[in-house]
Amino acid sequence: MPNSIEDHSYNRLVAYSIRIVGDPVLRRVAPEVTDIDGAFVQVVDEMFEAMYAAPGLGLAAPQVGIEQRFFVYDLGTDVPDRRVLVNPVITGSDGEWYYDEGCLSVPGQYFEIMRPKRIEVTGRDLDGNEVSFEADDLLARLIQHELDHLNGVLLLDLIDPEDARAARKAVREARLAEADLGDPRGWSISSGASASVAGEFGPRLVRVRASSRSGRQRPRVGSVRIAFLGTPEVAVTPLEALVEAGHEVAVVVTAPDRRRGRGGRTSPTPVKAAAKGLHLRVDESLDPLLASLRAASAVRPASGGAAPFDLGVVVAYGHLLPADLLGRLAFVNLHFSLLPRWRGAAPVERAILEGDERTGVCLMAVTEELGAGGVYRRAETTVGDKTLTDLWAELSRTGAALLVEWLAGLDAGALAAGGLPPAEPQVGRSPTRGS
Repeated sequence: MPNSIEDHSYNRLVAYSIRIVGDPVLRRVAPEVTDIDGAFVQVVDEMFEAMYAAPGLGLAAPQVGIEQRFFVYDLGTDVPDRRVLVNPVITGSDGEWYYDEGCLSVPGQYFEIMRPKRIEVTGRDLDGNEVSFEADDLLARLIQHELDHLNGVLLLDLIDPEDARAARKAVREARLAEADLGDPRGWSISSGASASVAGEFGPRLVRVRASSRSGRQRPRVGSVRIAFLGTPEVAVTPLEALVEAGHEVAVVVTAPDRRRGRGGRTSPTPVKAAAKGLHLRVDESLDPLLASLRAASAVRPASGGAAPFDLGVVVAYGHLLPADLLGRLAFVNLHFSLLPRWRGAAPVERAILEGDERTGVCLMAVTEELGAGGVYRRAETTVGDKTLTDLWAELSRTGAALLVEWLAGLDAGALAAGGLPPAEPQVGRSPTRGS
């Protein structure tokens, strides 16, 4: 699929395909546009057609799979008023305005979102000229929404986490209902039974079909059967991304419920709560996972049956994995630092405390030695003046996209046979606190 202007084939079916929550491209920061030429203008025309067909009032390039920093919009009422904003920057804002907001990449869902009522914006137009203007009300909200897309942020990141999980589940089940009835296109405009729901700042028509599904995920062809190990909130987004990408999360292992507050009531970990909402099996220790792997290894030589899992994925699980488990299943770990810097616990906190200018996330192999495995993929970001909460949230989204993208490039057959690709060895010394 296209990820730059040069890679775009200008095929209408491709240009009209709006990416839906769960697609890694929606979680990456789009790089700036460097050339505004004829190819760029053609892509802009295709994007306007996709936006009108949806229909929506605005559309950012990542929403059609193009990793470039621009968006199109049209707030015209009686006549079209096509506008393009390239490399936009918000230089000022004030006021507060609550408004029900929807998104073409989260179809059928909308939420009351607070955004600044007025903003000051700079950027370039389709002729390459510098532009600077003030916007308020709906235009200000639209620009902020589309700029979020260019920064890898969805409106689901701006609402209560429980509401976001419910919205993801609703979108996923609606798309599965479409697939059950033989429509591989997912969301589409069509004749026949339809209903009006919220699109990108306005109503759109989507096909509505009944479904008797229980809500349990259905694996796609080439999906990976995963054992997921994680505990805190930072692990929730990667878990949801795996499910949204169509992989079969066969079991989730997390820490046991804990007593919290003065009343001593027990509450589940964030990962357990999310997994239950996704109708996934949840265990609170590694024992059942290890038992199933041992049983499978005893039976498979005689029966030739498939292994119960293809891969283990670890995201902030909080416990070391025993050698027996690592010898029976390959594991990868999302670690929230730029290895080899800040191995071990609290890597984001340590990066901030030590004044690191950059940090990131690495997808690494899990070995018996803590944090010593090779690195498959890495992504960087600036620390700047980001709060600890904001930085953790950004790295969680980035890590989720990194994981899904890496899995998409794997040979499912080789993985099922126990074959992981080689990882890049870590080079350099891991600093200790205060070094």
